[in-house]
Amino acid sequence: MENANINYLQENKIEARGKEIHEKELNEKLEMIQFIYADEQYQKEIEKELAPTSFYDILERDTGVISKIKDEHERILKDDDQIAEDLGKIKNKINEIYARKNEDWKKEIVQFLGSIHERFNRKEDEKNVKKAGIFIYNIIKSRPDLIKHGIGEGGDVLEIHLEKMYKQEGQNFTSQSIKKSFIELAEMIAEKHLGVSDLAARSWILDSGLVEAFGFEEVERTDSLNHFSTWWQFIDKNGQIDKKRFEQFTKNGKPPLQVVLAKVKVEDFLKKYLPQEKKGKILLKEYSFKNKEALEFRKMFETKFNSIKPEEIADLFSESRVYSEFYQKGIFNELIEFLVEMKKKGYTYRQIENMKSERLNVISEKLKKVLDANNYVEKEIFIP
Repeated sequence: MENANINYLQENKIEARGKEIHEKELNEKLEMIQFIYADEQYQKEIEKELAPTSFYDILERDTGVISKIKDEHERILKDDDQIAEDLGKIKNKINEIYARKNEDWKKEIVQFLGSIHERFNRKEDEKNVKKAGIFIYNIIKSRPDLIKHGIGEGGDVLEIHLEKMYKQEGQNFTSQSIKKSFIELAEMIAEKHLGVSDLAARSWILDSGLVEAFGFEEVERTDSLNHFSTWWQFIDKNGQIDKKRFEQFTKNGKPPLQVVLAKVKVEDFLKKYLPQEKKGKILLKEYSFKNKEALEFRKMFETKFNSIKPEEIADLFSESRVYSEFYQKGIFNELIEFLVEMKKKGYTYRQIENMKSERLNVISEKLKKVLDANNYVEKEIFIP
């Protein structure tokens, strides 16, 4: 790799005051390293006459830069057409900057992507991300990449993430701190998150022999460079570039550690980590068959909404096997009235789903209280 550039990035430590500024500068450094790596790969392929369509394609294939952008879009926007349009513009802009390739081309791309990260991070901050010891976590409906491993088929998924160590207040990443955090998480699940069926974690940190020791099962591993999390292994506990580990990568052409996906059933997790005095009979929740029908209804509703007339929206609810009873009781009246108004104004389903509306939030909260009782059934388990 470009030794002068890499050495500069490694040896010039971040001296930023405040965690937010430090993280921003660290992300920029990590992106710069990936641009240098991608540039070398691109030049090699040109020499071999194997050059792909563009520099962007190399970034997408051999770094985590584009996967991070895609992930931000998919988590926040959820609109396939808008995502495709945005990514197309990003691709064109990156290729345009690279084609000029002036002295500060890498910095120019970093600044361009920084504005995108900032926009999505502001939205992400509004999401309900929770904390348990050294972990942060969120609760989601399962995705195809998890479902294929049997994760989240019967209920919600609790995704565990390790808070970056340089952001921790006086805590170290040790077996003891992990166990203590898992105990705290188990208590939270038993008290607040009764609909969770599985826990999942994906990180290079799991490539350390700790998975089974902590009661998880490894289901997937990869050393693919297009996972942004793969590149985080080049950051040390102080939030600086880990020179030794990075030199291993440049020497061998592969990252020292792989990214591992691990899972555990909620019952097994509670058996291992719930404090003894809180064990015994526990009432959890699992998806009812109506929940599965509700998911099918939502898919159908998404598909049909943009093509039907405003006055036909109510028919979708009245003819639904899972929601017709609620429709007859008038439970959907406020939502249908809102959707009809938005439809008449020309909004698509995805635009409505992503809009910030206090009125829609109030309606959604009311419906959630009623429908959750319909979507889940109680499941009694015994934790010995």
